[in-house]
Amino acid sequence: MRRKNRGLLILLSFPVVLLYIVLYSLPLGKETMVVPVWFSNVERGAEKGNTDKTEKSFPFILKDYFGYMDFDGHTTYFERRDFYTTMSPDYFINYGRIPENYFIKGKSGRIESVIKAYGYPILSETGKTIVVVTTDLSGLSAMDASGSVKFNEQFSSVITSLKFNDDMFLIGLLSGKAILEGRDGKVLFSLEPEGSSVPVVLGVSLSKRNDRLAIVHGLNPQILSIVERGKNGFEVKRNVDMGTDFRREVLIRFSDNGRFLFYRDNRGISIIDIDNWDRKYIPLGGEVTGIATEGKDNIYPFISRGKGDDSESYNFEIIKPMAFVVFKKSFKRELTFIKKLDNHIFVGLNNMIVRLDIEEL
Repeated sequence: MRRKNRGLLILLSFPVVLLYIVLYSLPLGKETMVVPVWFSNVERGAEKGNTDKTEKSFPFILKDYFGYMDFDGHTTYFERRDFYTTMSPDYFINYGRIPENYFIKGKSGRIESVIKAYGYPILSETGKTIVVVTTDLSGLSAMDASGSVKFNEQFSSVITSLKFNDDMFLIGLLSGKAILEGRDGKVLFSLEPEGSSVPVVLGVSLSKRNDRLAIVHGLNPQILSIVERGKNGFEVKRNVDMGTDFRREVLIRFSDNGRFLFYRDNRGISIIDIDNWDRKYIPLGGEVTGIATEGKDNIYPFISRGKGDDSESYNFEIIKPMAFVVFKKSFKRELTFIKKLDNHIFVGLNNMIVRLDIEEL
């Protein structure tokens, strides 16, 4: 009955969206359809049961709330957001004013451990590594989930960008320098500022296999440096003039397989096929605010916000790299979250989540 009620809620609330998705999904090689499955309001509260035993669930961060939801749309746990929330599939930290102790909680809300630190903690994707950035953004500490410190690092410049996993840490600085460090803090690669009139790092990305880096740096011109690991370590393979003039952090992501690199362009997304060194710009409906680059099917969803007179409109779009926009729909509700797991796409609208499935006929 729950599923039927949710389906009815979708039909009543979003008839145009459903008709558009079901009737106007476009072919993508094989006939591919984007099919709505359910619509869930997280404010209804957590469902009963042991959420630690929920096999398939995902973390979400929405406008006012964060928590975990299973693939059937049951909110297994949620809380109201404080000042900052950092999450992994199994753990989270939620805090208001900066304390001296941080509580690492499991996805049921149970405290798993307490770490003593002062700054801004960030969990790795697995939750096994925590980076605490100092309050003045000039240093960081890397530690495991128990609070045991792996290394401390202090810089002569402010940290502007950071991407890390359990093995590598890619740090961008206001000075224009980018540094890649290993799990023990050893420097594996560094990029010195050059080629632009104003040195600054505005975005970094690290591939899942730790074999490729992407660094957005400089003003006039703004440069994208693509770095690959070879027999003799990491080295710059190509510098790309982006033709942009961003003055804040640039959204940039590798696909799971590391082949495609996505980055926000002036009013759309640019994609680089690194294997073939092919580059394509795809105009979108506004400024990209979220990218879901998971999966092996080469179908990637985006969310964006309009500009100027369209600043209150939000867009959900799906693209195929180096090809075209497969699907596009605009909303008046704020799109706050995007995630792709297997063939499922989860989209957050204010404090609600919609699941869409990609199906090949």
